[in-house]
Amino acid sequence: MVHWRMESVPHDALSQCAYGLIDALHLADIRKIWFASDYPYALRGPRLAATRKSSTFKDFGNQHTEAVDILLEAFDDGGDLQGFEILELAERLEGNDHLMADSGVLGILDKVIGIKAGFFLSAAPGCGRKSSFTRQIIDGRIGEFDEVKDHHRLRNVVDYFG
Repeated sequence: MVHWRMESVPHDALSQCAYGLIDALHLADIRKIWFASDYPYALRGPRLAATRKSSTFKDFGNQHTEAVDILLEAFDDGGDLQGFEILELAERLEGNDHLMADSGVLGILDKVIGIKAGFFLSAAPGCGRKSSFTRQIIDGRIGEFDEVKDHHRLRNVVDYFG
């Protein structure tokens, strides 16, 4: 799973952070990536005010969209992550408008996925903001790592990109 809190990142750093994320994913060789972010739109689909999945992103600009586009292009044919797959909750819950409207449910689902994921990647300082959400995932992964004793399922507690 990738968790990227983009809102407080300096706008001029976002594209470099996206390239750092691509490099980290390529090195980790994670073929299916669950993407959780505060980016206010679904990764694929219209980016219209009516389709916003978040209304709390206050400092949203073109650089955020450019960074997400850089990331998505890496998954295209000929891209650095060709053959990899990026998944997100908004896409998986498409058509479940009652769930999509509840940010609490979305956060809980992303958190459980983050705790149980085989690999967890979060933004380093300068590319993302530390949050209680990230800390709770890390704490949950530490518990999973200690409890499961199956370190083949959980490859790490957390790695950072950027």
